[in-house]
Amino acid sequence: MSAKKSWKERDTLALVISILSLVLTVVTFHSTRQNERMFKASHLKIRGGRVLQYTDADRQVSFEVVLENTGETSAYIDSDALRLFVVEDPHHLPIPKPGRVFDLKTPDDIGHHGHALEVTPKGTAILTTNLCFCFSRYRPRDIGLLGHLSYRDSFGDSHYENWGWIIVDSEYAYVTDDLPNNVGAFHTDREPMDVETVRAVFRRMSLSD
Repeated sequence: MSAKKSWKERDTLALVISILSLVLTVVTFHSTRQNERMFKASHLKIRGGRVLQYTDADRQVSFEVVLENTGETSAYIDSDALRLFVVEDPHHLPIPKPGRVFDLKTPDDIGHHGHALEVTPKGTAILTTNLCFCFSRYRPRDIGLLGHLSYRDSFGDSHYENWGWIIVDSEYAYVTDDLPNNVGAFHTDREPMDVETVRAVFRRMSLSD
């Protein structure tokens, strides 16, 4: 009887050890995978941009967004992943105060734009959007642009980058040396909007990625 009991206890102990070993293996694998994702994930940064106007296409406009991937793996942008918003009074944006409601009218949503794009590790790329008539109602005046860009890393995880874009003088688009004669770029203020202001604006909006 005691021998049977002893064998049963040994079998139970072996089973417990096997289960614990399996759990430890799974936890270790998951932790290693998470660390790999953390250190090898892609990280997109917005380094600039401008608004272009095509004079031979019914004065439609497109947007150029300069991207930098500071991560270790590629970043993948789906078509129509870039979402743009217009702030009609960018010179008088109220600075949000802690604990206060940000008193700003929700910016105009001018829709999703863009093309599919891969930004390689430690690389840069320019996301050029589709042509649209979405800019004509704001001319001629100074406006601000807000951007929301969603992307995926090589692990399939979703990320996004919000930014407050340059102030755009929409009165006239000037030809520059790096553009064809049929394309003009609007004058812009290269200083970005305050980061805290951008965050406050987007906190007021519900964005579906």
